[in-house]
Amino acid sequence: VIVGQHSLIQDCIFRDGNKHNVYVSSDCQVFDCQAVNAYRGDVAPTMYYYFELQTGGEDVLFHNCSAVSDQADTLARGFGGRKGEGGRFNEVNYTRCSASGLVSGFDAANGANLVTFDTCDVDSSLIGFALGVSGSFRLLHCTALNVFQPVISRASDMQVEIVGLSCTMD
Repeated sequence: VIVGQHSLIQDCIFRDGNKHNVYVSSDCQVFDCQAVNAYRGDVAPTMYYYFELQTGGEDVLFHNCSAVSDQADTLARGFGGRKGEGGRFNEVNYTRCSASGLVSGFDAANGANLVTFDTCDVDSSLIGFALGVSGSFRLLHCTALNVFQPVISRASDMQVEIVGLSCTMD
């Protein structure tokens, strides 16, 4: 599913995505949605993916969304995105989102001035929160359970605020 700019998505289930279950453009809001399983032979899929070729400082919001894989050999990531050729997203905000059974729960690639994870959960995944290469990141009251590699990866040369992180590693 490809969602155009300035859109609101609510109460949807996105099943069996190919490269992405849902592809979100700038200035979109996604509420109470589920992405279930993703398949892609040549590229690791990202279930919720934000992207815009030319951004003008817009925001993207994910609220109470989940990304789940029950596939034993999945290469899928739950949430992620990036900018295209020019500009930057102002803020990408994940509130009460969850990811389970994935390579990476949240993969915040470059392209946003600020990425906030507020009360987000990752369970049974290889990596919890893979941060990008530029910008600022906030992890507020997040939980990572049964994460097999780093709970937070790529957290250098950037501003990272962590408040109330709870984690167990398997």
